[in-house]
Amino acid sequence: MSKVVLITGFLGSGKTTLLGRLLEIYSQRIRVAIIQNEYADSSCDSAQLKMSKWNFELVELNRGSIFCICLYSDFRRELQRLVEEKSPDLILIEASGLCDPISVGSLLNDSSHFYLSHIITVVDPSLFLKMSGYVKSINNQVRVADSVIINKCDREAQLQIEQVIKRIKLLNPYAAVACASFADLKESSLFSYDQIFLNQNGVHSASGFLNEATGSNPASLTTRLQDIHSHVFRTTKRVDKGILLRFCSTIPESVIRVKGFVKCEDGNDYMIQYVSTDKVASLTPCDEISKTEVIVIGTNNQDFIFW
Repeated sequence: MSKVVLITGFLGSGKTTLLGRLLEIYSQRIRVAIIQNEYADSSCDSAQLKMSKWNFELVELNRGSIFCICLYSDFRRELQRLVEEKSPDLILIEASGLCDPISVGSLLNDSSHFYLSHIITVVDPSLFLKMSGYVKSINNQVRVADSVIINKCDREAQLQIEQVIKRIKLLNPYAAVACASFADLKESSLFSYDQIFLNQNGVHSASGFLNEATGSNPASLTTRLQDIHSHVFRTTKRVDKGILLRFCSTIPESVIRVKGFVKCEDGNDYMIQYVSTDKVASLTPCDEISKTEVIVIGTNNQDFIFW
C-alpha cells in the first residue's frame, strides 16, 4: 500500500516550494509520486517541478478541486492507477489553493491501494490573517491539518507570527505548528519531515474526526467557490520586457494570485509569481519554455487586461 500525504494551503502560501524541498530530501531515498491539483485549466506549478532534477512520477488534475464532485471520480481512478502501475512508497498530493478538504477522509482512504497518513497545511502568515475572516476554505484547511507550516516567516514580525499561531490553535488545537522560510523547518520545530514521511506506522489523521461530523458521501463534497475566478493567458509571441515590468507593478487589488512563465523579447524566459500581499510580482529567470502561460486568480478578473 502507498502512503498518502495531503498538502493544502491557500493561494501563494508555498505548497510547490514545499514539494520541491521534499523531492530534494526524499526522491533518491524512496519512490515518490506527486499529484498536483490546479483550480484553473492549466498548471504552471507542474512545469516548475519538471525543471528540477529529481526523480518522481507526476499526475496533473486541473479545472477544479479534487474535493469537488466534478473531479471526484477522475481523482480516485488516477490515484488507483498510479498505485497499480508505479507502486510508489509515498504519494504527495498538492491540493488546489482554493480547495475545502473538510471531507478528505472519504476520498483518500482505500484499504487495498492507499491510505491517508498525514495532512500538512502551509500558511502564509500575512495572507492568512487577511483572508481567513471571509474565505471558509482557509479555515477548513487548518481544521483538518495534522501539521501546520507557517511559511515565509523571514518576511514577518514576531508579533504577527504569534497572532497567526493563536488563530491556528483556535481553529485546531491538536495540530503541530512549525515556522519556516522557503519551507525549510527551523531546528527547534515541534516536528520534522522525517517524522512525517519515514514513519512506517503512519499517524492518526485529523480528517477522520471531521468526516464523522460532516458525512462522507461524495455528493456532499464542497463545490467551487463562486466568488473567485481564474483565467489563463497564453501566447506564443515574445512579450516586451518593459510592458511585462509595468504589468508586474500595476496588478489590481482584486487579484489574489498570479503564477506562470513568460517568454520575453530580450531573449530570456521568466517565472512570474505574485500573491496579494506582495507589492509587485517577482520575475525569476528560468530554463527555456515553449510559450507564455500565466494563471491569474482573483475576485473580479473579468475585465482584467493582460499585456
